[in-house]
Amino acid sequence: MRTSELLVSQSDRFIDSKYDHFLQFLIGLISIVNPRQSETSLVQNKHPVILIPGDGGSRAYVRLKTSPISSPRLMWLTLKFFVLPNYFTNVFELEFDRKLNKSYDNENYEITFPGWGDTYSVEYLDSYPHCFGSYFSPIIRALVEDPFFKRNISVHGAPYDFRRAPNENQWFQKALTQLIEDTYQRNGLSPVVLVAHSMGNLYTHSFLRAQTSAWKKKYVKAYIAVSGPFGGTVKAPKTCASGKSTQHILKFVLFTTFNHMVPFPPTPYHLFVPSEVYISSLFAITICMALNRHQVHLLLGGFVLARKRT
Repeated sequence: MRTSELLVSQSDRFIDSKYDHFLQFLIGLISIVNPRQSETSLVQNKHPVILIPGDGGSRAYVRLKTSPISSPRLMWLTLKFFVLPNYFTNVFELEFDRKLNKSYDNENYEITFPGWGDTYSVEYLDSYPHCFGSYFSPIIRALVEDPFFKRNISVHGAPYDFRRAPNENQWFQKALTQLIEDTYQRNGLSPVVLVAHSMGNLYTHSFLRAQTSAWKKKYVKAYIAVSGPFGGTVKAPKTCASGKSTQHILKFVLFTTFNHMVPFPPTPYHLFVPSEVYISSLFAITICMALNRHQVHLLLGGFVLARKRT
């Protein structure tokens, strides 16, 4: 076996072991809403699944508008762009119009997030099925072991432009509504199970709030939220305080340029209003018990930096 194949094989085994318990838990949740009763009612009691990814969980392609022969190229996730961080951020970052309260792509490039309804764009973020770009692939692989679940029939992906908030992706609600209704019809009038991860939960929550109770009762069997930041996330104030948004993943100085993709981060003064209490004694104790010493140091370091800047 070649060295590259050996590394990929070892990495895949590491990923599989890392997500083993999580997969068992998630598949268990899906099984709860897909109860097994008898062989004759087995198919009738199973429900299709739609996966809504989180931040950075969808493939992104770029095309140079000024070139008539330019074709879309995979940009997220492609490792070759990581060695050119300035080029990457120049192409991928959003320009924000404060007067219109709206963001725009670089006028020279067309950024697309293809694969709506398909699993490929959320299964692997790159074009090669290895661990570095693996996202929903362990979950999808586990599902399709059951004959009922088939890619793009009873298992769908719902990719979107993760650089934008739900209010700027209005098409998402209409597209997800149509996808759910089509999946419902295609699978014998079976309501769907929505599985959302991270920021995808904010999109899903916004979507469900806009639907009527009758519609949800008919088309949605269950909603499974994985790591949903409904109450916010500690990473958000730390990011705004320190300016480091990707350092917890990409720890090289080379990748600090990626932080500029957040066009206008709010100042800590507007985040921490003096009239509101954000940390109580009980909450502080919970934080200290949940985090190790290094993590607590990083957390408090971000707040200290914010205090110095103000």
